[in-house]
Amino acid sequence: MSQLTTQELIKVVDYFETFEDFKKLILCNKKIAKLMNEITLSPFHLPVEYLKFFPHLTKQQINKPELEKIPGMKEYIILYPVSFHKYHKHSCNKQLYYTKIEFTSEEQKEFGASIPSECTSINDNCFNNSDITEITLPRNIKHISLNSFLHCTQLKNIYVTSSKIFYPRVSYLMSKLITQTNGIICNDIVFTLEDRIHSTLSNGKITNIAFIPKGIQEIGQSCFENCPQYEKVSIPQTVGFIHNNAFTGCLFLQTITLPNSLLSIDDFAFSNCVSLKEIILPSFLSKLGKMPFLVVLH
Repeated sequence: MSQLTTQELIKVVDYFETFEDFKKLILCNKKIAKLMNEITLSPFHLPVEYLKFFPHLTKQQINKPELEKIPGMKEYIILYPVSFHKYHKHSCNKQLYYTKIEFTSEEQKEFGASIPSECTSINDNCFNNSDITEITLPRNIKHISLNSFLHCTQLKNIYVTSSKIFYPRVSYLMSKLITQTNGIICNDIVFTLEDRIHSTLSNGKITNIAFIPKGIQEIGQSCFENCPQYEKVSIPQTVGFIHNNAFTGCLFLQTITLPNSLLSIDDFAFSNCVSLKEIILPSFLSKLGKMPFLVVLH
């Protein structure tokens, strides 16, 4: 730590979450006095009694709504999510800079499918049961909740304004629409409960094999929960995560092959799979949740 320059120390401080972390740095580095004179952005919440040690502070980062603003700052950077309505209400205040602006179901009632360009994410259940046929995602949208477009059966096209945008954790149906409309390949795809229901209806028949498309990275929470028709599951070699209750209550599931790519099995993922005779855990598995193979005898 003593080999770091003052500028490098400032970058280290950016990762601190509390003033207690900073106090520990004070104990192990003699350059800290100079550092306190150069810090202009508060990376954590500062108790009022310590403000005098940071004479050149001009910006404050606020990561919780309940934290008070430091008087006299030139800019307040809001790190916690706010709705578009709240952002718009305070948009005339040039001291406030919002980093996470959500488009919620309330905004959807007012704006329909026209998402304001300032929004950075689309909330859960935002377009639930909407009859929209297409939508354009503004450049600033960085996150689409898995359940943003539940039961939007008429949605056929999702347009994006930049080919360089990466959307983390999109549902399988969303990824298909984004790819077919824009030619963009999504790399973090979750197979959700709605994806499973839609795939079953699209196939037009019920089989005893659980179908999971190629290219899926995660099997979502409760995706196959209480599906008694399945006796076998074939999981693609791309899957890294199986989430809570993914296969809970699949009473007749007998055979499942876990891929070598699998890293995590969450809580109760295969609980009450009473017919499952054997399961071989892959060598790279690094996390087992709470009682993933629990069997409750009635």
